[in-house]
Amino acid sequence: MPNTYTELDKVSVSGTSTTTINFTNIPLGYTDLVIVANCGISNSDYLNLRAGNGSVNTGSIYSQTALEGNGSSATSSRGGSRTAFWPSWTTTIMPTSVTANYIINIMNYSNTTTNKTFLSRGNVASAGLDAIACLWSSTVAINTISLFPNSQDGRYFLAGSTFSLYGIANADQGAAKATGGIITEDSQYWYHTFGASSAFIPKQSLTCDVLVVAGGGGSGAGYTGNNRGPGGGGAGGFRTATAQSLTATTYNVTVGGGGNGAPGGTSTAAGTKGSNSVFNTITSTGGGGGGWGEGAGTTGGSGGGSGDTGGAGAAGNQGGYSPVEGFAGGAGANSTGGGGGGGGSSAVGSAGTGATPNGIGGAGGAGTSNSYSGTAVVYAAGGKGGDSGPAAAGSNGIAYTGNGGNAPKSGTGTGLAGGNGGSGVVIIRYAK
Repeated sequence: MPNTYTELDKVSVSGTSTTTINFTNIPLGYTDLVIVANCGISNSDYLNLRAGNGSVNTGSIYSQTALEGNGSSATSSRGGSRTAFWPSWTTTIMPTSVTANYIINIMNYSNTTTNKTFLSRGNVASAGLDAIACLWSSTVAINTISLFPNSQDGRYFLAGSTFSLYGIANADQGAAKATGGIITEDSQYWYHTFGASSAFIPKQSLTCDVLVVAGGGGSGAGYTGNNRGPGGGGAGGFRTATAQSLTATTYNVTVGGGGNGAPGGTSTAAGTKGSNSVFNTITSTGGGGGGWGEGAGTTGGSGGGSGDTGGAGAAGNQGGYSPVEGFAGGAGANSTGGGGGGGGSSAVGSAGTGATPNGIGGAGGAGTSNSYSGTAVVYAAGGKGGDSGPAAAGSNGIAYTGNGGNAPKSGTGTGLAGGNGGSGVVIIRYAK
C-alpha cells in the first residue's frame, strides 16, 4: 500500500459564502489522491464530488454502492448514472450543523486507459458511518476536483470546515536508484518528477532519459477603450535528452515558473517571460510574453504572439538549440481583429483573423507529447490569442506543462488582465 503523503492543497472555510471547494491543476506524478475533510453544510445537505481534466465532468457517469451503519443496524444501497459522486449518502450520515469527517481515496487518478475508482469513509459521531465505492466511467487523467452541496441552491459550507488534498507516492520508492522529486514506477522504469526546484541524487551510476520544460510566458492584456485582441503567451522551451550518463553525486534541478499575464487597463507592457528550467547541462528557455493589442510579443523558448497591430509574432528557440526548443508566435490580424497565438514546441502560433467587431485570436502552437512520466502528456503548447470582443477573461496555462497563458478577449472599453503561463517541469527516468 502507498505510504508517502504529500499535502498538495488545503482550504479552510470562513464566513457563509463558500459554496464550492475546487482543487485545480493537480500534478499527475502521484499514484493516488486522498481528500481529508472535516465539514458541515447548511440546511442538512449532502456532500457531492465531481472530477475532470481541466473542468469537472457533469455527465451521468458516476455510479456507487454504499454500506451504512449506526451501531444497531446496517443497510446497503446502490445508485447509477448519477451526475456526481455522493461521499455522504443518507440523511443520517451527512454533514449538517454537526461536523462530519471524510476520507476520500481516488485511485490511479493519472491513468489514461482505465476508468477510475473512488472510495469514501464518512462518519458523524452522533449518527453513524458509511463506506461508499464509486465507479467514475472516464479514462481521462484527473487534475480537477470540485466538492459542493448537493442542492446548489445557495447552501454553503459551514465556517471552520477544512479540506486537504494529498498526493500519494509508491510505498516501495525506497528501492529506487536515486532520490529527489516525486518518485513513481512501472514495470520498466523509475520516474522522478520535479514540479519545483530541488536536487536529484543517484545512489549509483545511472543512464537516464531527461525531459526539461521551462515556464510558459504570460499573455498580453486588454487595453481600456481599445478593441484590439492581445497576443497569447509563448510555450516554455521543450527539450529532451536520452542515455545521459550520471554518477552518484548531487545534480541541482531548476524548475521555471510561468510568466505573469500583462496587467489590464492602460498598460502597454507585454506578458512576462517564463523562467528557465535546468538540469545538468540541459537548459530550456522560458516562453515569451504575448503583446498587448498594438504591441509585439517577446522572444523565448517559444515566442509570444503579437497583438492585433503588433506585427509578426516573436521568434522562438531563443537558446539556439538543435533540435529547436520551440517556435515563433503568430502575427496579429492588423484589422481591429484578433491577436496572434503563442508559439508552441511543435508549431508556430496561428495568426489572428477578422475585423470589427469580432476578430478571432489565433490558436496557440501545438505542444509535444512525451511519456517520460510514465503517462503520455502534452507539454509546451502556446497560449491562444485574444479575440477583439466581446470582453471575456483569459486563462492560465496548466501548471507543470510549460503552456503559455491564454489572452483575454479585448472588448471595447474593458481592459482585462492576461493569463499567466503554466509552470515548467523536469522529469528523469531510468530503467529498473
